[in-house]
Amino acid sequence: MFKTCAVSVALVTSATSRAPAVQAAVTYRAVAIVGDSAPGTETNTTFHRFSVPTINQLGQVAFKGEVTGPGLNPWTDVGIWSEGTGELSLVARGADAAPGTPPLSVYRLFSDPFLSNTGHITFFGRLRFTDGAPLVNDVGIWSNKSGSLSLVAREGNLAPDTPNGTTFSSFSTHGPVSDLLVNPSGDLVFTASMSGPGIESKPNNVGIWSMSQDSLGLLTRVNDPAPGTPDGIIFGSDLHTIPTFGVPVLNESGQTAFAASLRGPGINFSNGSGIWSGDADALHLVVRAGGAAPGTEDGTVFGFLGDDLQEPVINSAGQVAFRGGLIGPNIDTKNDRGIWLETSGSIDIVVREGDPAPGTEPGTVFGSSSAFTQEFQAPIISNNGQLAITGNLTGPSINSTNNKGIWLYNDGSLQRVARTSYHAPGTEPGVLFSQLGAPSMNGLGQIMFPGSLIGPGVDSTNNRGMWATDEHNALILIARMGDIIDINPDPLMEDLRTIAFFGSGQLFMSGGGDGRLLSFNDAGEIAALAGFTDGTHGIIVATIPEPTSILLLATGLGLICRRDH
Repeated sequence: MFKTCAVSVALVTSATSRAPAVQAAVTYRAVAIVGDSAPGTETNTTFHRFSVPTINQLGQVAFKGEVTGPGLNPWTDVGIWSEGTGELSLVARGADAAPGTPPLSVYRLFSDPFLSNTGHITFFGRLRFTDGAPLVNDVGIWSNKSGSLSLVAREGNLAPDTPNGTTFSSFSTHGPVSDLLVNPSGDLVFTASMSGPGIESKPNNVGIWSMSQDSLGLLTRVNDPAPGTPDGIIFGSDLHTIPTFGVPVLNESGQTAFAASLRGPGINFSNGSGIWSGDADALHLVVRAGGAAPGTEDGTVFGFLGDDLQEPVINSAGQVAFRGGLIGPNIDTKNDRGIWLETSGSIDIVVREGDPAPGTEPGTVFGSSSAFTQEFQAPIISNNGQLAITGNLTGPSINSTNNKGIWLYNDGSLQRVARTSYHAPGTEPGVLFSQLGAPSMNGLGQIMFPGSLIGPGVDSTNNRGMWATDEHNALILIARMGDIIDINPDPLMEDLRTIAFFGSGQLFMSGGGDGRLLSFNDAGEIAALAGFTDGTHGIIVATIPEPTSILLLATGLGLICRRDH
């Protein structure tokens, strides 16, 4: 077998009879596989199951996992592992004493962990007593940014910068899309409810807190004046179905961005929401419903910012991108949605429903023929100010097989990255994308997404995969069901596995600088959950090679290389 070829110029072969397809030299590294010994646990304790991993800019990976072995029980079989110290190690485990909590209280559940570029871990944890009894105020946030694992905030503990006796009453803890975000430096921001003297379920029980330099402080709360609005306008919502605050995002400079509802004189559905960014000392209004919409006709204004509060995105430079709706004299269902980008207080339109879609047939525009389908998904922003935009299409030749695509916005222009019914790179002629999953992005503007396939030789064993763009925006195949990959990066030791799934589960739609969990870093490394046809699964890091090295290898080897079986 040509081991060098398997690493340098990957020939993607499958468990079926389809022919090999030459593509860029993606390499793979196994972080942990079912059956491996679990670091920090007892003898004969092995990994049994994994959550979707996250990765930092150093290529270190963290994940929540379950273990199996002698003497384990439902309290001790779950934990968080991280490579943040330089090698895979246990950070916290079920039944461990939880720092900063009463005696005899221990962990019983964990959220997916956040991993900073400094290798520090942050996570939600749920508690119980050592005898198994429920624990009041059982959810908290822990971080080891200070050097050892310590409590940041907990239900029942005093809420900083609030009146005496005010405590945290609950956190939003729904996994990777929770109201907790951690920036690359390990600073964090979260939304929480409060209870205490003078606190009511409505209207003043919710706030946003952030932590930098190990100090937790209140960013804003319900009933605070809303910056950039007339006197008397405050954060809050009179509609029980609409939250006051959307999920806040946080960049490496400690700037946050969030959507919020408003209350006060003259507030109604058409002007009662907006987006703010900044820090506790200088929050500023980015955009408000009812305000003039840049790049549109006179008299056109922003309507309510989405069907629900739509989370804006932010990058390390403080640029904020958002999806918005429009109202005005010439606005109808064919032109009432768009995406905008704010840079240093100036807002520019990026794309709007009804605009021609680059890289498509004449007459094809962005839009949707269904009232139940969003014209655009929320954008993703890189640290370079590029956007990944997923849009739907309408036009004379558009049908359900070719009505979706992904575009890269860069310096005022849109470039098509992928589209349903178009050829899927790295596959045989005639194999097309049938579906495109939600994309992710790294800080350099490279885009990654899952996709489904149709075409000759495609069946249930090879109809899904993962694709990403390289540094020159060329789209390459990362992994496909049925492909045989070597998950041992050591060129002298081989571990071939046939892919049954790759990245199935939630991928984190981050641009690398907004505090969301990251699955694609600036080194072109992708952390994913992969399953194999031998019944095993594990955490895999796939690395996209530099285009220059691919060219040199392709020239030297003539792009002719096979695996001998």
